[in-house]
Amino acid sequence: MKGFKRWIAEKKLDQLKFAREKSAYCYFTAAATLPSPELSDARLSWAKNSLLTVIVDDFFDGGATIDESTNLVYCVEKWNVDVDKDCCSEQVRIVFLALKDAICWMGDAGFKWQERDVTSHVTQVWLDVLNSMLREVIWRRDAYTPTMNEYMKNASVSFALGPIVLNTMYFVGPKLSEEIVKSSETMCSGRGK
Repeated sequence: MKGFKRWIAEKKLDQLKFAREKSAYCYFTAAATLPSPELSDARLSWAKNSLLTVIVDDFFDGGATIDESTNLVYCVEKWNVDVDKDCCSEQVRIVFLALKDAICWMGDAGFKWQERDVTSHVTQVWLDVLNSMLREVIWRRDAYTPTMNEYMKNASVSFALGPIVLNTMYFVGPKLSEEIVKSSETMCSGRGK
């Protein structure tokens, strides 16, 4: 928990006024779900991704303007951005850098477990969530009522189990092939086969 709290402070996530403080909840759900000592990477993935999904949800649900919401998605899509020039606000900068740090950590740690680079998949899972949350912001802005099918398709992604559960699967043991992680049974994005 101390290392997790230190990461939160280093990434300035504790300075985001709009975000609910759920670090203990995020960490202890990871510890209760993945208690074995050898699963420390899985616990850290679960905790970081859980916390980031809370923060991103709060960001899109009123902590950010439409411009900031769009800018965050742009920065993650572009990836190699100059945060001083490309991030339109300090809170976009903080959220983007925390996401990038967590994704890069998962890529590095995931390589040890999977013996292949998982960074692009982890990034895509996050982009799917960000785009689905942005879609909800646009629906609210435009006073658009989606059809039940539109809503459910989007909600299955914005619920954010992809970053929490799917990304953590890289750290629990068996090697996961590209085919498995991109299958429709595994992907929460509806982008699987």
